Amino acid sequence: MSRLSISRLPMFRRLLGFSLLLLLWGAPAWQQQAIAAPDRRFIQNLQVEWINEFILPAQTFESTTVGGLSAITYDRKTGKFYALSDQHGSGQAHFYTLNLEITDAGITSAQIEAVTYLSDAAGNRYGGAFDPEGMALTPQGSLYVSSEGNPEQSLGPGLTEFDLKTGQQLRSLPIPEHFQPAENQGVQANRGFESLTLGLGGTASSEPLHVFTATEGPLLQDKTANSVNATPRNRFCTTTEMAETIASRWCWENMSMSSTRHRGH
Repeated sequence: MSRLSISRLPMFRRLLGFSLLLLLWGAPAWQQQAIAAPDRRFIQNLQVEWINEFILPAQTFESTTVGGLSAITYDRKTGKFYALSDQHGSGQAHFYTLNLEITDAGITSAQIEAVTYLSDAAGNRYGGAFDPEGMALTPQGSLYVSSEGNPEQSLGPGLTEFDLKTGQQLRSLPIPEHFQPAENQGVQANRGFESLTLGLGGTASSEPLHVFTATEGPLLQDKTANSVNATPRNRFCTTTEMAETIASRWCWENMSMSSTRHRGH
């Protein structure tokens, strides 16, 4: 059984957000004035209104057991949704193409239309150790997927771009060494890159995307570096498609969520 939820912003806040997006993206990139990080401001007190959820009945589709959906993304060109299956340790990594009927009351029906398996650049399908979690659709029509990896198999977390039609890997972004599994270092089991979203680097379609992700739990070195009474820290990361490594990293405390800018290891 899997749940699909839908939410919306109140109308005023949606219009406000849309207006700000127009202001940010309306001018050519070369006309946009650089703003120092301390001077940047973000919208405060945004709210999301939960509308409803749709529970997919227990079912199989083309020899897969439907379940463990960990991420969903929307294709405005086709009106289709793509849902990533996180069935860690079982089967092969895949995502579903969904046709959702959505009204003012929310999701009224959901039909699975296709399943696509994720494979490496050579066409070999990824197994359960890959552990995909987050997913986002690019303007070019490809998919970025974040994966937690598997420290027990010396497999680190990943940020990987896949072909939407075939599921084959297009590129894998470099991940810094201190995220990689080693003695007292790297992601914990089932605590790697959990979330994923994308942001435009500029107004031109040829400009690289910003890729954002976060760990589900502290790195081993962040966990052991804290005193007994300290709150563990998670890592929020951002990079671009053309960067040689993750460009920026932030840490925040698990409980208080107070953000502290953090660069380096």
